[in-house]
Amino acid sequence: MDGLVPCLTSKVAEYNGRPALFINDKPAAAAMVFVEPKYVRSFAEAGLHIYNPDLSFTDWWLGVDEYDMSAVDARLQDYIAGDPDILLIPRIAMGYAEAKWWREKFPDEIAIARSIDTGARVDRFGEGASHRGSGHSFASKIWLKEAEKAIRAIVEHIEGSDYAGHVAGYHIGGGITTEWFSWNAYHFDLCEDYSLMMGEYFRAWLANRYPNDDALREAWQDDVVLLATAMPPEPARMVGYDGGYLRDDRRAVDYLECHSDAIVSALRELTSAAKESCGRKKVVGVFFGYAWPHRNNANPARTGHVMMKKVFSLPDVDFIISPYHYDNRALGGYNGPQSLPDAIAANGKLYVSEIDTITSVIYEQERKRRIHHFGPMPKSVRESVEILARDFAAAAHLRAGYWWMDVLQRGAFDNPEIMMGIAEFRRIEDELFAMPWKSAAEVAVVFSPESCLHQRLLNSMPHWYLSVLRQWGLARMGLPFETVLIDDLLEGKTKSYRLLIFPNCYYLSDNNRRLLRRILENRRISALWFHAPGYLSDTGKGVDYCSELTGIKLREAGGSVKTASFLRSSDPMLKDIRGGVRFGIGVDQWEIDRLSVPGRSPLAPDIEPVIVADDDNAQVFARLEGLGLPGLVCNRSMGRVDVFSLVPAPPWRFLRNLAAECGAHVWCKSGDVIYADNRFVALHATTKGQKRIMFPYKVDVVDLRTGERFGEGLDFIEFEAAKGETKIFGIRQS
Repeated sequence: MDGLVPCLTSKVAEYNGRPALFINDKPAAAAMVFVEPKYVRSFAEAGLHIYNPDLSFTDWWLGVDEYDMSAVDARLQDYIAGDPDILLIPRIAMGYAEAKWWREKFPDEIAIARSIDTGARVDRFGEGASHRGSGHSFASKIWLKEAEKAIRAIVEHIEGSDYAGHVAGYHIGGGITTEWFSWNAYHFDLCEDYSLMMGEYFRAWLANRYPNDDALREAWQDDVVLLATAMPPEPARMVGYDGGYLRDDRRAVDYLECHSDAIVSALRELTSAAKESCGRKKVVGVFFGYAWPHRNNANPARTGHVMMKKVFSLPDVDFIISPYHYDNRALGGYNGPQSLPDAIAANGKLYVSEIDTITSVIYEQERKRRIHHFGPMPKSVRESVEILARDFAAAAHLRAGYWWMDVLQRGAFDNPEIMMGIAEFRRIEDELFAMPWKSAAEVAVVFSPESCLHQRLLNSMPHWYLSVLRQWGLARMGLPFETVLIDDLLEGKTKSYRLLIFPNCYYLSDNNRRLLRRILENRRISALWFHAPGYLSDTGKGVDYCSELTGIKLREAGGSVKTASFLRSSDPMLKDIRGGVRFGIGVDQWEIDRLSVPGRSPLAPDIEPVIVADDDNAQVFARLEGLGLPGLVCNRSMGRVDVFSLVPAPPWRFLRNLAAECGAHVWCKSGDVIYADNRFVALHATTKGQKRIMFPYKVDVVDLRTGERFGEGLDFIEFEAAKGETKIFGIRQS
């Protein structure tokens, strides 16, 4: 920036093929920072000028209609003092701003949690909780009214201040850690919300869904329930302890959806209040859409994030943020978003990646000990810079925004070599941002939020079917991939892919099941199906639905199973895979544990229901260990492929071979992490050795980090890489 031009307006609009941030109607790379004010000058020297100041523990909301903005002014002025060109998007943390007085003033407006084991009420706040927030009920009309007034008060104050020209937008937080989670999401022995307000909200929600008592009774299979008196399910029933993993308990499903609706309704009201209070002239954003589980966040139906499509399409939300996944993010690992950037972009929003990487600076502070909430840390500045290069490439190939986050607020980036790396990435960002963007993904994962409602909560199967699949499998198959919402796919709002992967597609209405099958067949799109696709419907449940959806005759089988092993075969789908290689739940458990955040969930459950192939036309590639039944099968027909696997997380070589058979271009075959679009390709080396990147067309190649030119009209390049090294190559079609 050449001197500050006051930020009069900001917006998100399409630019060069992807939603982008605009400042005063000019496109601007959303390269941002979350650090304390004392580090601002270093980032300004590296070319970064947009900040997300955290106001979570700034005392400004002192009581009902009582505000003192002096602390807000002082904190924001501290940032401005470090950089005259600074732009701020302050994080306004509702649920924390009022934490010191809300429970005492409004003791009856608190979310009530109950024990899953005993059903008894359990109160955990302050030091006894996994948060320091107010713990208000999201269904509290009093809280929502007061919070809306408070949002208007702080935004109007900032907009009327003498530093308003430094403010580019507002980040509205809510719930635990400001991420719009339910307050007890991390307390695995509790369920919420059993407050009177939530009960009233639930009954009003039911009245909008069901026309009369008879309709409710039929849905719930309850002969005496009434719309006027219906209550949330008991905690054990809400979790699903009294049934199978896939459930059609409509009462529990309705409540979980309703609870998410209460969170999203509050989010909508507060973001709209912020938008209105700045005259609709500046961007507003939120955390949301955390789809990929890790061990303290097993299911978005529990956290309150299940209504992703609704949030992604809210008119007063411009950008959506999430951290990247906490498992396998160390050196040689993968940066994969917790939310769904491609679905967010498809709805016209800017995705922002929160890069909260722990660096060697913290490693040294901790005297080389591992921090409980994070995986292995980089042990040197070189390792830190290479991981940050990977993190930058992960955001850049999505043409997403990002912010470098000092998550522990202990100076994670306070090292000259690390800051030189960040300056290097900022330079590359400017070069890439000016170029038209086009996705290079020919493979997509299809995520079904509605199916999350039908899974037993606090079960670790989603961890295996979703996160282990992506963080250890898809990450290494050698080509970029996207993640889309199943609703967007059914509505024709996604691009055309060669292969779609369905890791959690358990629930589809009869109409949508048939529509999805038609889409796949008519467009000649191949599919990889996991576990029990389409098992649940609006008219019933059963394996016949799975057969209709997959095009493979399937049946239910008895017994318990976790794993499968590959057969010996010369089929190209099994290239480089030895007979007897195992995959599934519990395989490589030690390595997964070592590279993951710790958690309490049981990590090796039996798979249920057990669905196996019973189709003479399907080729068997793997059999279930202990049962000997077909566990992974393939049906090639009409120019496309259907693959069904009961067992999760097949190895990356199989995923690579499948993608190649479906016609997707494989950029790298050596199991390294690849991020690519039409402008660049990045390789993060999972192992040391010779690497080869193959291009889908002839390209001119330059190393964007060093400036070295590899040549023109190239089909491939080869180079040596150390484990964890990140190479970023600019490419231009010859």
